[in-house]
Amino acid sequence: MAITPGTAREAGVFEAQADGRADDVTVRLTCYTADYSGVLKSNSEIAEFACGAALP
Repeated sequence: MAITPGTAREAGVFEAQADGRADDVTVRLTCYTADYSGVLKSNSEIAEFACGAALP
């Protein structure tokens, strides 16, 4: 797959306690959305893809 240039935008930043770590350890995930061409495939740590609602 290939990201369409100029279409990436931030979808949100999420923070949560790190699983299995001390209470003061957090994980920050910055998510993006973009137009793309090709086929999305899962591998490594990504078990599956699910489509959600489009962002405004």
